[in-house]
Amino acid sequence: MFDKKSREAVKGYTLAVGRTFGKFLTPNQVTVITLLLGITAAELIYLKLFVLAAVVFLISGVTDWIDGAIAKAMKKATAFGGVLDSVVDKLTELMVYIALAVVYPWLALPAILAATMMMWSSYANQRCKSVGLEKGIGFFQRKERLFLLLVLLVVLELMRGTSLEPFIHALDSSLALPVSWFILYTIAGLSFITGMQRLYATYKKAKK
Repeated sequence: MFDKKSREAVKGYTLAVGRTFGKFLTPNQVTVITLLLGITAAELIYLKLFVLAAVVFLISGVTDWIDGAIAKAMKKATAFGGVLDSVVDKLTELMVYIALAVVYPWLALPAILAATMMMWSSYANQRCKSVGLEKGIGFFQRKERLFLLLVLLVVLELMRGTSLEPFIHALDSSLALPVSWFILYTIAGLSFITGMQRLYATYKKAKK
């Protein structure tokens, strides 16, 4: 959904942010911060502190963007940095799925399926790049997955009926199960479709 045109629209802002943070941080340092935030988010999920987990997970998404902004603005992009960023992206997301499966066994199957399809889509993306296609083909990418995971964490917090009250009433526990399943199966299904889009694009490119 966030295509090349969207990225071009905010390019100036991205470079400005990159220059600001690049004065005292390197891209790889920010990537390590992203990893630490991901670990913290997973631990907060395990402790059932879902609102805090959502906040930390959101911040990790921001720092993931900042490391790329620094690399572009300060011209510090390296092959190793690209690999490290990609590995950390997948690891932080996987930890969230694993934490959800551990805390709520009834989410284990959809969480594992969502994680599997996320990795499938990511691998298909790497195959796109291997034949010279631009990365990020497909309509459902990491930003969309992170958004749905944030929604899921809020749903789980509402099910508990704790920190968001009295601002928002607790969600009926009978609704939490189907809503949580729906979100995770949506992530799995759309990730699979996106992976197929990428595989088909690779197939067409390889035939030329």
